[in-house]
Amino acid sequence: MIKNSSKIFALILLLCSCTADQPGDTPFGASPANAGLSMRGLAAVDATGTTPLATSVDVGFYVQALSAGGKTYYTDQNNVRGTYDTESATWKPVSATPIWLNNRAASLAVYAPYDGSQTNATSGVLDLKAALRTSANDLSAGRFTANNQSMASPGIGVTLKRLYARVVFTFIKYANYTDKATIDKIEWTGADVYKAATYNLFAEPADDAYTIGKTEANRNLAFTFSPALSPGTDRTATDAARADLLLIPTGEDFTHDGTLTVTATTTSAEYGEETKVMSVPLPKSLFAAGRKPVAGKQLNITVRLSLADIIITNDDVVVTDWDGTDAEVNVESKLD
Repeated sequence: MIKNSSKIFALILLLCSCTADQPGDTPFGASPANAGLSMRGLAAVDATGTTPLATSVDVGFYVQALSAGGKTYYTDQNNVRGTYDTESATWKPVSATPIWLNNRAASLAVYAPYDGSQTNATSGVLDLKAALRTSANDLSAGRFTANNQSMASPGIGVTLKRLYARVVFTFIKYANYTDKATIDKIEWTGADVYKAATYNLFAEPADDAYTIGKTEANRNLAFTFSPALSPGTDRTATDAARADLLLIPTGEDFTHDGTLTVTATTTSAEYGEETKVMSVPLPKSLFAAGRKPVAGKQLNITVRLSLADIIITNDDVVVTDWDGTDAEVNVESKLD
């Protein structure tokens, strides 16, 4: 069975200024009528409640250009770093790159955590890469509109949504598999898995935010583990051997079967240390209907290392939002 869960990020953004708001159209830039953007109440909401974002986590702001009647009210601002200011207890754009809001409604976006390598030449676009999941690359984003009046209570509410789909392979051994084994590398080949994509923060409609180059060069995934994963016999153990992957969400049923190839190092009294390779079919049915790769969804797959033949079952696969709950699809394989 597979359960997928997701965490939702909730943002409360307030716009602050040391001067009074003034009526009229005020062009982009610092002026008495403009307000500097700041953010307060940033929190993560999950199945267990609301957890404030650590003040050590930075965010990235984007502003979309706006011109009318020969005036420029906003210029494009891309990946402006926002840091936590302890004095005001808010996240603010760094002083070198302020964001000023005037009487015109600006279209803005914010994502977390901040990534300084997000330098796509197209304004308002994030680059996404399939990767082993870490706290630094698990991106969430949201967009909103605001002007210099938006500081009024109750402020601005924004929901950040996860940008990746998630697949977790958990490797375990049957109790009768007593030889030592470590997982050094996995490869996922298939026509429906992609290495990279882009995400347009200001896409209309939002369903068109992802752009995926569906070429052979952009297909197939490979991940190496350092240190290697050491499978035990309990898939629920906190230190179980897990390959936690962020995938490009296609939002579509898989059209072809794929293959998971595992490179392992085994040690036995009879043969000593050996490098072995196993390949396990991943049928397209595993990633179809309610189990298609969708942003914010998680699929957990248990890969069992045994002396039996290769067996795959996916009778009870369930996809839910991310909440850390584990579930299982049985994939039985042998290493010889």
